[in-house]
Amino acid sequence: MGHLIEGFTFKTGTITRKSEESSVGYGTFKNGGAVGIHFDYPIKFTFYSAKEPRDFSVRFETIPQSAAKGDPVIVSAVINSAFINEQKTNFRWEITPVKNRKLDVEYVNKDGGTEEQGEINVFPEGDERGDHIFYAVFTMPDCDVDVKFIVNEDGTNPEEDDLENNVASATIELVETFNNLEIINLPYDALSRDISFKLAGENEIKAQLRLPRGSWDGNAKGELKVTNENNDLLRKFEVKDNPKVNEDSETIIRKPIINAQIQRSDFGDNPSKKIYLDVADPTKPIQKKASVTYNGNVERDYTYREYCDREENCTGHPVSSTTSAAFNNGIHEVQINTYVYNGKKDLKKKEYENKISNNYDKDFKAKILWTNSPIKFDVIRYMFHLDAAGNPKTWEAVPGRYQREFVQQCSADIDWNVTSSIKQEYEQDREAARQGKQGQAFYNKVVFATDKNLRSYDYPIKSGYYFNPAGKYTFEVTTVNYKTGQGKTKEHEELVNVLINSFRYESNLIYINGSNQAVNIANGSYKTPGILTAKNNKGIGGKELISVKTTEYKNIANEIPYYSDKPYENENENKSHDFWKMSMEGYSLSGSLDSYTKYKYREYVAGNQKVYEITETTKVEIVVNGGNNKFYTHPKMPDGEYYIRVWLDNINLGKMSGVDYSSINDTLKGVILDNIKITVKGSIYDDIS
Repeated sequence: MGHLIEGFTFKTGTITRKSEESSVGYGTFKNGGAVGIHFDYPIKFTFYSAKEPRDFSVRFETIPQSAAKGDPVIVSAVINSAFINEQKTNFRWEITPVKNRKLDVEYVNKDGGTEEQGEINVFPEGDERGDHIFYAVFTMPDCDVDVKFIVNEDGTNPEEDDLENNVASATIELVETFNNLEIINLPYDALSRDISFKLAGENEIKAQLRLPRGSWDGNAKGELKVTNENNDLLRKFEVKDNPKVNEDSETIIRKPIINAQIQRSDFGDNPSKKIYLDVADPTKPIQKKASVTYNGNVERDYTYREYCDREENCTGHPVSSTTSAAFNNGIHEVQINTYVYNGKKDLKKKEYENKISNNYDKDFKAKILWTNSPIKFDVIRYMFHLDAAGNPKTWEAVPGRYQREFVQQCSADIDWNVTSSIKQEYEQDREAARQGKQGQAFYNKVVFATDKNLRSYDYPIKSGYYFNPAGKYTFEVTTVNYKTGQGKTKEHEELVNVLINSFRYESNLIYINGSNQAVNIANGSYKTPGILTAKNNKGIGGKELISVKTTEYKNIANEIPYYSDKPYENENENKSHDFWKMSMEGYSLSGSLDSYTKYKYREYVAGNQKVYEITETTKVEIVVNGGNNKFYTHPKMPDGEYYIRVWLDNINLGKMSGVDYSSINDTLKGVILDNIKITVKGSIYDDIS
């Protein structure tokens, strides 16, 4: 019998044959059958007598050509027997890493044995008691592994005719493992970020098949398995360019692309849901690692012809088998750096003035400055969803962590005017007296003395004649307040009222009432000056002497505008009013621009919140004895100096309640608006006599 060496071809007549598909068997040379074939390549002949064939042969039924470190490897070997009868023989595995590595191998054979070597009963081929298959299972180390399976090693147990086929040997090659690292930053103002990367970087993930013998039978099949090891970090995971293998090829290449999304909420920070993470140092990111692993293999069937020693002129039997190869395996790590900043609880507050800056020190004017009660308002910040290149693709308004306070400078300007002074009111009567005119018709309000010896006095009178109070006074007050509504403010209304009530008309002249009793102008004891006010405005006989009338009221309410409908790239592009920026984080006006420059943090006014600057102006006229009621002085009023004065009483702002300026611990001091001195010389009785 002759076994042809594989890898050659030869011709018989006009037919070209492959050496591995041919052999020289029993009867080949009978009657000169092979004499006409000329072999021009090596051929090894073993000649047998016509006695019973005695031969074992072994082959690997399953053995991968390659594997990745950590892959499970299963090798199966089969013993075929050409003996006619059952034989007992020995077997042995040799599985050796090419490097000095410890390898734990699990062995098993059909009979349930778990020995690496030993003896076994082998049945003739075709015996119903079954095939003789042996398995070895191990985990691929970090190097190639040589595998041998040997039967009847010395050829004496039993004696064999041919020992060349008693050893099956192969090397399982280690495929290269790729390790890649991807570093992804999730900035302060990003809610999510898409990522995309090549699974093995610039490497090709390859599975390389080699045809063991014969010819391929069908396509290579298998797959590269890609696993997201961190579904809680790599969201919306997608593998592209990685179809299952079904190719007529020995070299299978895959270059998968991984698409995924990183979400801020997976790091415990979810401002959209009002979940805010605190970090000790916002400049240091929260770091987490995610991994994508991959491995796999391909298999491909092949066929060849096997020749036996049991048949004369054996033309070969077709045998099908399978070989496999591993893809490069690997791990692609994604280091995620998530930066967190959720704002400052307290901003540096601007100091506003709370005082009376001009306390009637000139021109009967005063100015009050105060801070409005803080108006709390909600803020938003803009955060983005980034594409794989790190550019914003969509933005989202998310609620800010802290409420802010709108605070501004409020003011009141007060301006009193003497519209018609006492001197002006009495000027006509005084001029008539200077001219010595006689008769009541010349004296509308006061009967001044016409005596020549009294003309040197400014306002000389004799007791017993009428002396009617007179005068007109106005004030105008303008307030600026900041409120959430547009109507009249309590601050303005209360200030107008308290100014009206601070008005005083005072005189120590002694009058006579309807009962001929001596009284003051306020119908009180003549021993004390009479004082009339807006509240106590009735004098002798219950006559109204002080009347108050509002001549004008204006209310101008301007909304303080803000714009929060789109994000802006820099401070100058935010069109919101500066008053809002003074109260929000991320602006130079609030002393917190560093929050924007360092952490991309900037606040905007949340919707449906309004603040108005309300400017109110009220003009008030106060008239003394507008009906020019006549009041007679007591005829027995002693001679001497008397007075009339119009003045404003003190206003203690700190004692006012329910108004913002009550925080000012100061007093709006009183002031004299108008006054004259009256000289009493003589009595009406002198003129009668």
